[in-house]
Amino acid sequence: MKLVKTPSFFVFILIMSFQVVFSQNENKLDSIKAQIKFSKKDNLISIYGTAINKSNTLQNELGYTILVLKKYRNKIKGKTLQSGKFSLMNNKSKILSKHQVNINGDERIVVYLYLKKDEKTIAKDSLSIGSIEKRYSLNKIKEEDIEFSGLIIENVMTKLGKDFYDYFNQVKMLSNINYPFNMTINEKPALGGRNSEVNIIVNDNLVYRFRTRPNDEYLYAQAKIANKQIYNYYVKRKILRNKMKLY
Repeated sequence: MKLVKTPSFFVFILIMSFQVVFSQNENKLDSIKAQIKFSKKDNLISIYGTAINKSNTLQNELGYTILVLKKYRNKIKGKTLQSGKFSLMNNKSKILSKHQVNINGDERIVVYLYLKKDEKTIAKDSLSIGSIEKRYSLNKIKEEDIEFSGLIIENVMTKLGKDFYDYFNQVKMLSNINYPFNMTINEKPALGGRNSEVNIIVNDNLVYRFRTRPNDEYLYAQAKIANKQIYNYYVKRKILRNKMKLY
């Protein structure tokens, strides 16, 4: 049996080709930037988690996580965690999430944004908003430490669902209540209708559900009702636990 030797020059060219492709992919990911933007009107802060693609290539299968904390004298008064998947056209930017938070006095909003590819963080940004805007290093918080309780987990599929989530989050922030459980907002197609159904889940329990309508006042009213139902659930849960301690 005769062995055929591969020319060393061909092997060299093949290795160099792989290195060039790998280097190009790395450079493309280096061109993905995370940026937190915000606008302020009176005491209402609107926060926008944004991704920017500065390369000439479409980027698919990217992920993001944004954490919004409302603080008062270093104590957390409210928190929201949102994550999702997205793609980004070349030389374009995209708003990934929008949050509205009301702040007063010495309160401060702290925001962390992570962009990922294959579960690896490729870009990040952070911002502290109060009387003075301040950007600082994300080294002050580890990504694995952002799994708190009291988070609102979004699982919506339409613009109406996203609008409700924004209203729900805004009402929740205004309540200044830290719940010891996470809340999940699920959306699914409604049977026999064009609109969708939104379910609010706490500890695997259905707390509230409604059908969406293309009406902002209606969605905001539903957000207030849903927050009221969660508060009632929280009070009943607390009373039950106190009774159990007596036995």
